[in-house]
Amino acid sequence: MKWNPTNPICSNIQPRLAVSDYKKDIKFDFLEGDLVLNETVEGFECFNQKFIKVLLTDETPIIKYGLFELLPTSKNQTEFEKECGKLAYAIVSHQFSDSTFENPNGLGHTVEKIYSISKEVLNDINYLIVEASATGLNETSTIKVPLKLVEEHMQ
Repeated sequence: MKWNPTNPICSNIQPRLAVSDYKKDIKFDFLEGDLVLNETVEGFECFNQKFIKVLLTDETPIIKYGLFELLPTSKNQTEFEKECGKLAYAIVSHQFSDSTFENPNGLGHTVEKIYSISKEVLNDINYLIVEASATGLNETSTIKVPLKLVEEHMQ
């Protein structure tokens, strides 16, 4: 299934945070659900990891972090498109609770536009695929959010 809006969904959050400004973090394996010891990510890879982490994390009343509850679940195309629209707007407006003008923090400060969202199976694993542009990148990025751990947890 694929949602492809007529016009991309755009962020208007300021200030912008370039992907190259994402600080170093420990690498996380989203297929195995564990940290990869002695490996780090920074720049685009760190942004990509944070994007996936935000989408796969629940929001709680105390911590306004994740967007998990907005992941599209419908098998009906019309409903899937509505769910993807809500998720896209949440991504481009996403800010962590500690975000300030001097220290911008959240996906909405980096993601400029969402062009499409789809669900696809790659190598027998379900993925949510987000086509987006981000501050500091010259081309559109494809962010692949593996749903393996989510599906295993639901069983």
